Amino acid sequence: MNKMKNGSVDDILDKEIESWKDFRYALREESALLFDKMLSECGHNKDYIRAVISKGESYSAESLFILLVLQQQDRWIHW
Repeated sequence: MNKMKNGSVDDILDKEIESWKDFRYALREESALLFDKMLSECGHNKDYIRAVISKGESYSAESLFILLVLQQQDRWIHW
């Protein structure tokens, strides 16, 4: 496993998702639940994790944003 200064590269997505958690408090309850679900799904998708790791820690926010967009696009396609 590759290592970074403060942990493993596998922690990149987890750290970024954790940094977005406070955003949920600005949302209504139903939106906050959906937001939590979306972040959780991103954090458990091996393809998404691999993609974020390939971009590295410097691009973790941008990577998570793109993953959320792709996740929603996939839902629309398969709806």
